[in-house]
Amino acid sequence: MRSTDGAMRFINIAFSDGRASFTAETKDSKRWEVARELINSGLPPEAHMDFAGIVITAVE
Repeated sequence: MRSTDGAMRFINIAFSDGRASFTAETKDSKRWEVARELINSGLPPEAHMDFAGIVITAVE
């Protein structure tokens, strides 16, 4: 996940049948984004996934 202030947080996201599942605990208010380039950044080109992205707003 990447926050709007540039902070990065690595989480495990499981993909199954076109669905993504993950749990992320936040301890402060931030807006986090998970984008296609983030999920594919560590994968070889043949394993890249299509992903529309998600925005998570955490409010303390």
